Amino acid sequence: MSSAIAVGQRTERVSLSPLENLTVGILAGMVLVWITFQVVDLQALFPPIGILYALGSIAVAGTIVFSRRHWSPALASGWSVMMMIPESLPAIEHLLHWDDIYTHFGHYLIIMTFFPLAFALVASGIGATVQNYKRESQDRHVPDWLRTAVLGLIAFIVVANALTIALYVFDIP
Repeated sequence: MSSAIAVGQRTERVSLSPLENLTVGILAGMVLVWITFQVVDLQALFPPIGILYALGSIAVAGTIVFSRRHWSPALASGWSVMMMIPESLPAIEHLLHWDDIYTHFGHYLIIMTFFPLAFALVASGIGATVQNYKRESQDRHVPDWLRTAVLGLIAFIVVANALTIALYVFDIP
């Protein structure tokens, strides 16, 4: 069997759809988030959790960009869930105890940035995968709601981080 007709494989090299571009962009944002976490908050290479998450995000983004598989954006959704599972318990602990903001300020900023990006990554990865299977490569257009969703996500992250900074600066908790 020729590899060109294998199940789920694209037979021609096509440009990425808007949802695939969004997925790769969110993964790039994840790389920045985790490198920042590793450098600013941990100030060391060990424990290397931020480095591992950043390298995993680069690998998944590379798979989406260079792969010819229709299902490759779904890897981003799975990767996002795999990152959220171990990070959810510390995040809940931090959000329940805002008085720790002075000792773990970086964690709060990461929480307010990582989780919205992670949920958006799940949605964009699933959306891109569905779009790849449902539409031909020439018919994968920008969904009408995409611009509003991206602007809303950016606004949410900016407002959440601004409120966190305000809590820290004005000694509110």
